[in-house]
Amino acid sequence: MEANAKKNMIFDTEFSFCDFFNYQKGISRPTNYSLEIPEALVIKWNNFRKWLDLHGASYKKILCPAIFTAHPNITYTGMVASEDIDYDEVIVSIPSSIIINTEVAYCSELNHIFKENPKLFSKKENSRYWEDYIMMSYILYEKQKGEKSFWYPYLSILSEDYDCLLNWDEEEINEVQDKILIDDAESQFTEVTDCWEDWYDCLKKYPEYFEEEYISFVQFKWCYILIYTRLFCMLQ
Repeated sequence: MEANAKKNMIFDTEFSFCDFFNYQKGISRPTNYSLEIPEALVIKWNNFRKWLDLHGASYKKILCPAIFTAHPNITYTGMVASEDIDYDEVIVSIPSSIIINTEVAYCSELNHIFKENPKLFSKKENSRYWEDYIMMSYILYEKQKGEKSFWYPYLSILSEDYDCLLNWDEEEINEVQDKILIDDAESQFTEVTDCWEDWYDCLKKYPEYFEEEYISFVQFKWCYILIYTRLFCMLQ
């Protein structure tokens, strides 16, 4: 009887995925956070802020990074307000000169590679993925440069690990017990794998530009997740 009552209570309650997500992330409720970051990241974040200042970025009334602990095993990086923020007030402004976009990537030293391989990198022949391929090629090329890259201060603070379905193993996905979500995860993984194979077959022909490590599936997946969690469309 007790089990049935609990079951009925669950099904009688309207479930909100948004509320569940907010609960997991610690949004809309008191959440522990710390402004202390690992010593290995202090220099990188200081350099990143100097880079932003040098190129005219503006950020005020915020403290970043802040490490949030929503649950004992769930932490993430964000920012906190250092003082009251007025309605409609701009708190962060980033000049276009330090935003990576497809135009910057296409006009880079990789331009001839893009032109030589229109099946991957042209809108006419690959209307679905051409921008993704260009962005991922450029970002991984710049990441490979290390400190020699103009974008190094930004790339150096990015996480190497993201908690998303593409990084879940089969056992973890099956624990969800949601056939639609499981099928979606399998479909997405297959799609990313197929995309990587086409992209890899192309860029392995340019070893003078790409080391083998930076066109591996691991790096491709990292970059795929990166742009899909940060990319936004520039309206024409």
